Amino acid sequence: MAHVFNTHAPANRPSWSALGALDSPLAWLRRWRQRRELWGVLGMPDYLLKDIGLQRHDIVQEAVKPFWRR
Repeated sequence: MAHVFNTHAPANRPSWSALGALDSPLAWLRRWRQRRELWGVLGMPDYLLKDIGLQRHDIVQEAVKPFWRR
């Protein structure tokens, strides 16, 4: 009987690549700053967001990501 090995990370633990193990702390800092600035952009009126090609739900979706995720 062949052994079956689970090669996938458990659902409740992020995988090694999900943690951004190869990212540098500088990349994390850059993403943290960018996502913090996105919260400020949310205060802009919808017509200005449309002018720069952004939609409010896309901004929120990106801003709530943890800094270690791309």
